[in-house]
Formats: sequence, structure tokens, C-alpha cells
Amino acid sequence: MAASIPMPASVMNFDETLSKLDFSIDDFKRWVNKIIRDCTRWAPWLVPVAKWMAEAIRWLVDNVGKLLSEIGKFFTRPGHPVALWENGDRWVAEVGRRAGDQVSVITVGFMNADDKWKGDAADAYLKGLPLQSGAAAQVHAVCEKMQSSLHDLALAIGGFWLGTLIAVGKVIAELIPEAAATAAPPTAPAGLAGAVASVAAFIALWGTVVLAFHQYVTSLFEEQTNLRNQLNDNRAFPGPPAGTWPKSTTQDFSDAVWSDHDKSDWQMRY
Repeated sequence: MAASIPMPASVMNFDETLSKLDFSIDDFKRWVNKIIRDCTRWAPWLVPVAKWMAEAIRWLVDNVGKLLSEIGKFFTRPGHPVALWENGDRWVAEVGRRAGDQVSVITVGFMNADDKWKGDAADAYLKGLPLQSGAAAQVHAVCEKMQSSLHDLALAIGGFWLGTLIAVGKVIAELIPEAAATAAPPTAPAGLAGAVASVAAFIALWGTVVLAFHQYVTSLFEEQTNLRNQLNDNRAFPGPPAGTWPKSTTQDFSDAVWSDHDKSDWQMRY
């Protein structure tokens, strides 16, 4: 995966989305309040449906209030998808890539030890290279998964707010003709009924979006916790001893002395 992936519009334009949503919610409240005012005015004159209209008005007042309160709670902590996206890139650019760059380097083909040296120490050194290369590849792989997870979280947050903006825009488009209908007594009941149906559909839709968002984000948090645990848990490294960076298991040839008459003597090939 690339160290830096272009930021999608839903993430890059996050602040603009929130600004538009704030304006749209004010517009939504304005149309609902107009419908409530008009129907409250006409209901006493429309005796056959006056009771029903009073109940419908009360339903709008109660449920729109609850709806706006819930949306407001999300607004207090809307998230930071841009920062999440950038930090996802940093996991690969500043950690993963450095480990990944070593995967192809820690090989017999790139190392000079076997070209100039021979003996037990040289052999032990070379036998440790595949394990070290594999360990570096493991670090790189976890960093790529962290990048992907953080990007997914950024997309989820951006998508949630963009979806909310679209849903609010849809219900406003429905409320405009319904508000026009409530401006006159003969059509006020029909306009009120339509408004109740529109708001009820919006509440159901937004509730479904919130539930799906919560479940998905929860799964991402669990994924990121597992990845952090992998990065913090050195037990995956074979050592010896287990939990340390891999090295030769033949014998400890770490004294690096050229010739001191033990099995670690290094010998020139030429």
C-alpha cells in the first residue's frame, strides 16, 4: 500500500459538510415551525379534524425536538476524519516503510558478509537473515493494516455526516410543498399529514444510519486495538529468546572477534 493515499472528497471537505448541515438543520426547523404555526392557527376552524390535528402537531413538536437533540449530541464530537487519514498515512510513511525497505535488503544477495567472509560465524550470521527479513515484513504488514483501518474510520465518519446532510436535504424537499399546503385551511390537514409522514420517515432513516455507523465503528475500534496489541507484543519475534529480534539459533557468535581461537573465528575468503 502506498505511503500516502489521496484523500477522498468526503474526508477532505468534512468541515464544509458540517457547515452545510448546520445550515440545513436550521432550514429544517424553520419549515417544521411554519407547518406547526399554520396548523395551530387553522385547527380550531376545522372542527371535524381539530382533535387529530392537535395530536399531529404535538407529535411533531415532541419528536422533532428529540431528533434535533440527538443530532446535536453528535455535533458536540463530530470526529476528525482528516487527522485520521493523515495519521493512517504516517503509520506507513514513518514506520512501515522503514521496516518494509529492509525486507529486500536483509538478504544474502544484498549482504557483503558472505562475499568476503567464511566460517561458522559467517554462516550463522547469514542463517539469521531470513528470520530478520520476515520480522521486518511483519512490522510493515501491521502498519499497512493500521493505515487501512484508520482510513476506513475516516471514511465512515465523513460518510455518516454526508449521509445525514443528504437525508436532511431530502426531508426539507418534502416539507416545502407540505408547508405550502398548510398555508390555507382547506389543504392544511393534508399538508400536516404529509409532514408527519416525512418526519417519521426521516427519523427512521437516520436511526438506521446511526445504528449501522455505530456497529461499523465499533468493529474498527476492535480491529485497531488488536493491531496495537500486535505492535506492542514482541512474543511474535522468534529470538532466541522468544520475544526478541531474531538471530542465529546455532550458537552465540556475537563476540565478533576475527581470530581468538573459538568457533566464532571469522575467516577471509581471499
